[in-house]
Amino acid sequence: MTIGSGALEATEAIVALLLLAASLWAMPRALWRAGRVALAPPPATARLTALALGLGALARLLAPPLLATIFIGYKQTEQAATLLPISHYGVGSQALYHTLFAFFPVDHRVIIAANTLLGTLTLPLAAALAARLHRDGRAGTVAAWLLALTPLFIRNDTSEANNVPALFWLLGGLVLLDEHLERARALPLVLATPLLALAAIARPEMPLLVVAGAACVLLAAPARPRLRPLALAIAAGATLIVPHLIHVADAISALREADSLPGIERSELLRLPARLYGLATPLRPELFPFGVTASAALALILRGRAPRRVDLALAATALLALAITIVDLDQANMARVHVPASLFLTLLAAGGLVRIASMLRRPRLRGLPLALVLVTAIPSASTLWAPTNEATEERLIEAAEAAIPPGEFMLLRPGAEDRRQRPESRFTHYHFPDYLFLPPARNGMVRPLGSFLSAPDFFVPTWFFRGMRCYADFRPRGEPPPPGSDELPACRAMAERFRLEPVVEWTVPNAGDVWISYYGDAPSLTVGLYRVHPRD
Repeated sequence: MTIGSGALEATEAIVALLLLAASLWAMPRALWRAGRVALAPPPATARLTALALGLGALARLLAPPLLATIFIGYKQTEQAATLLPISHYGVGSQALYHTLFAFFPVDHRVIIAANTLLGTLTLPLAAALAARLHRDGRAGTVAAWLLALTPLFIRNDTSEANNVPALFWLLGGLVLLDEHLERARALPLVLATPLLALAAIARPEMPLLVVAGAACVLLAAPARPRLRPLALAIAAGATLIVPHLIHVADAISALREADSLPGIERSELLRLPARLYGLATPLRPELFPFGVTASAALALILRGRAPRRVDLALAATALLALAITIVDLDQANMARVHVPASLFLTLLAAGGLVRIASMLRRPRLRGLPLALVLVTAIPSASTLWAPTNEATEERLIEAAEAAIPPGEFMLLRPGAEDRRQRPESRFTHYHFPDYLFLPPARNGMVRPLGSFLSAPDFFVPTWFFRGMRCYADFRPRGEPPPPGSDELPACRAMAERFRLEPVVEWTVPNAGDVWISYYGDAPSLTVGLYRVHPRD
């Protein structure tokens, strides 16, 4: 029997909302358990862990909120507001954001705020998991410091990245699974099941990471687990994620038909090692501290308190997380897509750093390896928070919100209909936060430029948003940038056919192609919000 797409997506949404309701019971228990493990005696270790968690929270509070994706966060917000249709990623995070929009305005900044909170709460979960996996409370402390202060994790947690809730649920479920294995009680396993299922339906690769993460916890258990409760939990979780698996299979097929996802051919698999070497974020010091990667490698050599199989399982999980995303990966997505792999690598590195520190005879020097590793994180901060044209557009959107007076109005902005007629131009993202200007937020209408140019009217005050999309056009990486500003013809036509009254106008440095190849080589670009008048 074939499930129709409408029925399938409705089933996915119902399952996700039920799992979210269950998580309201499960996550407090997971956080309580994590706090007890991460802040366990001795007091000196507990104080250091608490300090790391506090600094991690402060870093996320002070970090500038930025979109992790190239304008796709606006589309993600629209999808969350309606819930259906479900994005090709899956329904987990989308259902969470949809629920938030029942209490808060539809706004990508609400998603970023929610992610910042969840990312902060993930820190004690990760610290507790590291302590239990390595059977050493010091590993939990080291993991807390690494995760709290590594720029890659801070940048991801303060964005709209949909893997933030997924990792929150995943680690929460693993902490509860570990509690079940330690205490042989049913309740932690009952509560872990919906959390792990919720994590699994948040992104296409998450079912595999849930299985791999659970395997790490099972391999670290000091005693043989009871098989019957685990079998029942696995059966329940697998049943809950079946709609998601069907959805992902359909999404992959659709993306391939649209030529947006390469097929996994034998030639691609043969090139996988080279792609891993070239595109793996943990191997790029400008994105991820090489000290963490080196410490993880040493953990596979040095013996610790936990069995060797735990280190190997963590390494395999990190490698799996890299491999399943590397086929369809470009430079623009590395810093977001590889966060799960980097997280498991960091859990492994925490054990390696503890073992390195234990080799130092002087106790006062045992914090030095961790300090040196954190120093290697500094170069990535300048890359991850480098000025971008996309961040400039986000600031301009905020300025336009404030500048347009109350009442009815029409906002004109570049849309997909306005793109150039080049094959590569179909990969240019024109998603825009229309929801900030439409009811119920504002009493506005939003139109693409071509629609207005073909039939101009001025029955309400009309505004033209000239953002960075007026100068953006996708091109393959390595192709030289076009000369000058390379302004979109539709944007240029607005200035030629109408009188534009500047309300907000900035001449800004052209940051160029930081993450994606979009922009010309002009040193500066003019952007702004303009009141549109007919030419006299």
